[in-house]
Amino acid sequence: MHCLPLYHRTTRHFTNTTTRTRRPATRLDYLHAKTPQKATTMRRAPTTTHAQTAEWETPQPFFDRLDREFHFTLDAAATAANAKCPAYFTPDDDALNQPWTGTVWCNPPYGGHLPPFVKKAYQEAQKGATVVMLILASTDSNYWHDYVMKAKEIRFLKGRITFTNHANEKMRVFPTVVVVFTQGNHRPHISTIEAQ
Repeated sequence: MHCLPLYHRTTRHFTNTTTRTRRPATRLDYLHAKTPQKATTMRRAPTTTHAQTAEWETPQPFFDRLDREFHFTLDAAATAANAKCPAYFTPDDDALNQPWTGTVWCNPPYGGHLPPFVKKAYQEAQKGATVVMLILASTDSNYWHDYVMKAKEIRFLKGRITFTNHANEKMRVFPTVVVVFTQGNHRPHISTIEAQ
């Protein structure tokens, strides 16, 4: 019968104490600071501002490194201006409804276009193609667990690639991985490679 009044006194004392005492500032407080300059100093800014586009070209030196290893025969997501192989699919060709054969390079359009391309890469690998993709390291996405985790290899990039778009604007704001799909469901070999 004496517990309830004691509880109230203890709670009252605790509340008064916490309102008088100021705890040390944390990183979270810093990020949520009211002053915009303080809040943004801890965030990585894009290399430049850029147009709204899902198409970002693979840097040629990065592609060349992988091409020396895989000898690509098809670029599955390209335009006439940025194709990396003599054979390529443009948006007008609708790569998702075309057969992919040989050794395929695919830096797909990002955003909502990405999951269908990852699914297509996995499916075409089951038919015999080798598909090498450069995609976002979105390990929390459904497509990652449904398809990427069945790939032969996942190579995480150390650093970030600088992409360019059709307007020659640059972007380097997200982590990416190289995923290698081959026939069969694998337990992927995980490694790292340099981005630059």
